[in-house]
Amino acid sequence: MEYVKMLTKRRNNLMDRYTDLINRNNLSEKELMIKRELRKQIMDLDFEIEEIE
Repeated sequence: MEYVKMLTKRRNNLMDRYTDLINRNNLSEKELMIKRELRKQIMDLDFEIEEIE
C-alpha cells in the first residue's frame, strides 16, 4: 500500500507539471516534447496503480 501512495504522489506531481504546460501558450518544441513525455509517464503510472489495486 505504501508503494501505491508513492506512485500516486509521483503521478500527482507529474500531473501538476503537465497542467502548468497545458495552461501556457506558445510552447517551444522542447516544452511540447516534455508535455508529451509527462503525459506518457502519467498514463504509465495510472496503469501501474490500477494493476496493483
